[in-house]
Amino acid sequence: MARIGSLRRLLLLGFLVGLWAEDEEHFSVEDLTVDGCMSTAPVLLQSGLDLQSVRRKRREDAIHIAEPAENGTDSDGPDALMWCIGVGFTAAVVGGFAYAIWSMETKPPTAVEQPPAPSTSLKYHLQCRVCCEWQVIRARVFPEWFCITVFVVYLDEYVFRTLAFFRHRQIVDYIPESWCVAIANSRLRPADWKDGDSCTDHARSLLNQGALKDVLHEMFPNHDESGKFVFIPEVVQVLSIFVIASVMIYGSFVRRPGPSGKRPYMAVVLTRVLRVFVVMHAFRPLFYLLTSLPGPASKCVGPQEQHMRPKSAWEAFYNFHLGAANCGDLLYSGHITSLMVIACTFFHYGRRLLEPQVGAYNVARVVIGLLTPVQGGLVAVAHSHYSIDVAAALVITPMVWRLYDYELGPDVEPGHFVAANQETTAQCQAQSQTEALLTRGSEMQKDKVCADDLLAMSDQEMAEHLQFEGLQKGIVMMILIVLAFFGIVGLTIFSLLGQ
Repeated sequence: MARIGSLRRLLLLGFLVGLWAEDEEHFSVEDLTVDGCMSTAPVLLQSGLDLQSVRRKRREDAIHIAEPAENGTDSDGPDALMWCIGVGFTAAVVGGFAYAIWSMETKPPTAVEQPPAPSTSLKYHLQCRVCCEWQVIRARVFPEWFCITVFVVYLDEYVFRTLAFFRHRQIVDYIPESWCVAIANSRLRPADWKDGDSCTDHARSLLNQGALKDVLHEMFPNHDESGKFVFIPEVVQVLSIFVIASVMIYGSFVRRPGPSGKRPYMAVVLTRVLRVFVVMHAFRPLFYLLTSLPGPASKCVGPQEQHMRPKSAWEAFYNFHLGAANCGDLLYSGHITSLMVIACTFFHYGRRLLEPQVGAYNVARVVIGLLTPVQGGLVAVAHSHYSIDVAAALVITPMVWRLYDYELGPDVEPGHFVAANQETTAQCQAQSQTEALLTRGSEMQKDKVCADDLLAMSDQEMAEHLQFEGLQKGIVMMILIVLAFFGIVGLTIFSLLGQ
């Protein structure tokens, strides 16, 4: 009713402006503009004209409509008046209908307007979702997520990689020093060999530019020298992870339940991703620390590598300035490992996140399936890794993902943690009361039934059952997780652009 009243007021205002605009006593030639009509419209409201006087005035003007006005205006005045009237009336009608259409709801009108049910509100859906997510987060954030973060940020990124750099050796380092001295003192030494040079100064003159023989390096031998493909794989990988992870965050956190039921919980997905990620990066030091391969990148061949190489193994625990200049952490590729973990995540959860748009999932699966080996080829072409490093990551990562699913089974849900808490509480109460010990079997059976009921609950039913416990904490944690992800991606992009 409020919208109908607003529409009526707009139409009445346009009608009164049109009637009053025909009154020659209030208009002159200078007033015959849209601004003039709009600026003098309040005069009509102040003059107190009634409808009868307006009608008499219109009849008198109809008799003399062909005569020029007394103040010297020409016969074009009525046309301008009609144009002004039409503009005012049309603006009122269009504005009224636009307001009505903009305010129109998709549900059919009812006799008495009711506020939307809580279950249909996006805000209510997000609150229920966050409440359910919190049941998983509070069980995983400490110590599991905390320990994984410490391992990835400190041990894997700095300690193990710096130890690999400390153990790294170029091919030229395996040439005896006596040979290098003999070459320097020989009359047949290379023309570009100057007095005081060592074999390291001419390491790029070795076969295959001082690197191991590799198929992709043979096909693209000079791309690393020109720097054309140095940062392309880095940017492609960051953008790929950003797009895939953004789609999964949106599908898990914002979208309503689909045909298969509840969407995968973001905290559950994050737990699986972190576990597989930390297993893969825990295996890497077992490979590249046991056998050190000479790095194929230009930064890892020549005297600059010897100058930046750590002088002691203890530097691995406090020297944090060797991230970009690191050499030695080759087998297997950490770049492709990270991308494969995200790709496996999309293959595992993508259908449930995007349904009923299954076609979009199939297209995205094909794109990701083609992009991943292409990205591996770009990493090898950039001479950041050997082809064996890329191939090993492409094979081992899906195997670990499938092994995780086979050993640990399906993902847990918030109902598992709530059921565990209730069962623990029931057992504590049973131990404190002597009479409860006689009925422990029935109490445990009751807890099992309650656990099955909790697993079958929807997000709304679970949140209402928990009375929205931990809603504020869940909101804070979800915001921190999303900001941390986008912050890491942003810092990585800026660091790549700044190099």
